[in-house]
Amino acid sequence: MAQEYNGNDSGGTENAKPKKKRLWLWVLGWICIFPVPLTILMLRNKKLNKGVRIAIIAIGWIIYLAAIFGGNSSSKTDETTAAETTVAETTTAQETTEKATEATTEAPSGIDVTLEVKPNVNTEDGTVLFGVTTNLPEGTKLMVTVSNDNGYTAQDTATILANGTGYTAEFSDKGDALNGDYNVNVSMSLPKLQAENVQEVIGANGENITGQYVQKDDTTGANVVSGDFKFTFDSSQAADPTAGRAEYAEESPIAESESAADAAGEWSHYVNDDKHMGNYVAIMQKAVDYYISGVKWPWGFDEYSFVDYDSTGSGTIAGTAHVEVKNVTEKQDVFVIFTITPDGERYTVNSVSVGDKIYQDDGKLQSLLSAFQ
Repeated sequence: MAQEYNGNDSGGTENAKPKKKRLWLWVLGWICIFPVPLTILMLRNKKLNKGVRIAIIAIGWIIYLAAIFGGNSSSKTDETTAAETTVAETTTAQETTEKATEATTEAPSGIDVTLEVKPNVNTEDGTVLFGVTTNLPEGTKLMVTVSNDNGYTAQDTATILANGTGYTAEFSDKGDALNGDYNVNVSMSLPKLQAENVQEVIGANGENITGQYVQKDDTTGANVVSGDFKFTFDSSQAADPTAGRAEYAEESPIAESESAADAAGEWSHYVNDDKHMGNYVAIMQKAVDYYISGVKWPWGFDEYSFVDYDSTGSGTIAGTAHVEVKNVTEKQDVFVIFTITPDGERYTVNSVSVGDKIYQDDGKLQSLLSAFQ
């Protein structure tokens, strides 16, 4: 009696299987698409108000759809953000690489510093100006120190011009000519004290300069420049420093004449190479500054005109320029004649005139004009 069934055995088994299948579907529905079984239950439930059931069904579907589409949107956003981050990182890496490459390409190569010192002796009074030629950039300020074993020491600054040469003022020994053996030291102080355009080439700490004239500064560790040169001068070669000088003579003989080059004609030629121009400009300025203070000289070489009277065999140079003079309204014409030795180390000023005034004349101008007549 314990094994009795309501119906036959086969019928009982068939009714049990569908229940198991429906239970599985319910579980799967609640897990994967919970609004479906929720909707079925609400439609079957007659106890709740129809409006309440519809509201519960609607809320269920809203929650489900929001979860589905909200998750997709978040996933897409995450993917987009990840992609943008990857692109940004790639771009940043490329920019960093490009900048590093540019820095490597644009970084100034090491400069093996060269120094050459050339004295220019004024044979009239024995004073000496020094020209310093170097491959350091234009605008570099170098300190030139002249000394001897007798305790003499004097200094001046030489600023390197576009042609690679800078010039000092004239050195003398308390007004007397330099005589005997002298040491000339050329130095460049801390790079940070140089102009910005100079630092861009040599480096803020001189890291871009090398060579025999470069050494470490003991205090800062920066690279500085220093070189020593030996010279011997003979004061017996200097003439009377007052010879040929005239105090405010009347009218200049060139005031109403043609230019020096036109007067010389085919026996002369213009000087237009920077190597000589820098030296000649320095000599011309020193000659005029001896007599007049407050002269404002032009900067460019193209503002000066020099004629080499090579046909006379005397190494005579005539230079002209248009300058501003302190307390004088109009610009003045400067005319200077000087004779320079073939090696370029010694010179003699022959004639100096500014405007209509002659400050010095030893007869060289007249002899030149006579030679070409």
